[in-house]
Amino acid sequence: MSDRFTLITGRTKEQGRARHVGKESHAYRDATTWIEMSTQDMARLGVVEGDQVRLQTEAGQADLPVRAGALPAGVVFVPSGPAANQLASADTEGTGMPLLKGLPVVIARRPSESRSLLIEPKQSPQELP
Repeated sequence: MSDRFTLITGRTKEQGRARHVGKESHAYRDATTWIEMSTQDMARLGVVEGDQVRLQTEAGQADLPVRAGALPAGVVFVPSGPAANQLASADTEGTGMPLLKGLPVVIARRPSESRSLLIEPKQSPQELP
């Protein structure tokens, strides 16, 4: 099952601490490679904490583990970092800053054997398995 959501990105305390260890560190990767969504949305997709979901935007896709959070239904959060950057378009519409809030995203549950971060280049949201 897949569904459409609104993606927002932002910085987290964990990410800030891990950045000082280094952006190539496991700590930074762990701090930036997850998605948070409401428990209602998790139930609708049939996922529980730790399950992998595939996020697909017009710019790219990423497979991330799910965390439950206090977000409104239909809104999901990904920390700023490699996955969020892959999901955001490089087009800045003349502002010099890519759009990182309010991105339309399709999310689908991934098989349980898919446990590592997967970032792939641009694909159409219609190609989502």
